[in-house]
Amino acid sequence: MGWGVANALAGGAAAIAGRDDRYWLAAGVTTLSFGVINALLSIGLLDLGGRRRAAVRSGLSRGGVAEERSLTEIRDAEIAAQLRSGQIFALNTGLDVVYIGGGALLYAFGRRDDPAQRALMGGGLAMVIQGAFLLAFDIVHWVASNRRAARLRTL
Repeated sequence: MGWGVANALAGGAAAIAGRDDRYWLAAGVTTLSFGVINALLSIGLLDLGGRRRAAVRSGLSRGGVAEERSLTEIRDAEIAAQLRSGQIFALNTGLDVVYIGGGALLYAFGRRDDPAQRALMGGGLAMVIQGAFLLAFDIVHWVASNRRAARLRTL
């Protein structure tokens, strides 16, 4: 969420400040777009309504045999949730590689076709930077999700 908001603000500022230079306009609009999308996507990663926390607490408040069964069910559901998160981060890792490759191509085409236009170069470089950050972010969280699932299995 923080990265998305920061990029939306920085991209908007770059696009406004550099509106007369196609390089900065394209870089700013690309960064702004990635920022808005990332901020919106991050909402799904948050437990805004507290539903997951409430499920854990309600399971822990039961007594006797029901407590054992509910704890196992909670653990299994959390393992499944962590594995699903890992799959989403894995898919995003592939998309990040596409962003980086696409951005590099845009940059290269901009340099080759008409460097004076600069819009392809600015947009391409912004895509490479965004893709590189997202690639690192998604790999770290993919690994972390799988590690959490593995730790939960030992409980």
